[in-house]
Amino acid sequence: MDSTGDTKFITLVKSAERFHFLLECMVALPRDPLVPWKPEVIRYWEHFADQIGRPVRPVSIPVSVSGLKVRAVSVRPTIVSRITVSDRNIVLQRPALLPMERSD
Repeated sequence: MDSTGDTKFITLVKSAERFHFLLECMVALPRDPLVPWKPEVIRYWEHFADQIGRPVRPVSIPVSVSGLKVRAVSVRPTIVSRITVSDRNIVLQRPALLPMERSD
């Protein structure tokens, strides 16, 4: 990515940080029905994010993956406002958290 792209991305992130309390955020979780899933995982998928938002119609997906099932949820602004942007590699980097801030 060139520096212009980097600048646009940084501007977008800063705008999102400033105005995220006004916005709902759609989260989509795809599932391939041809891949076997355990019943409890399918139940999780069916209720994914139902405590923080409401089900919405997912965006259109390409015909090449039209067999996928997609669960989409619009997350409430009060929840979105609690999200903190963090630029890190989630596999290799961990945030420094106090014991009371850790969830697992």
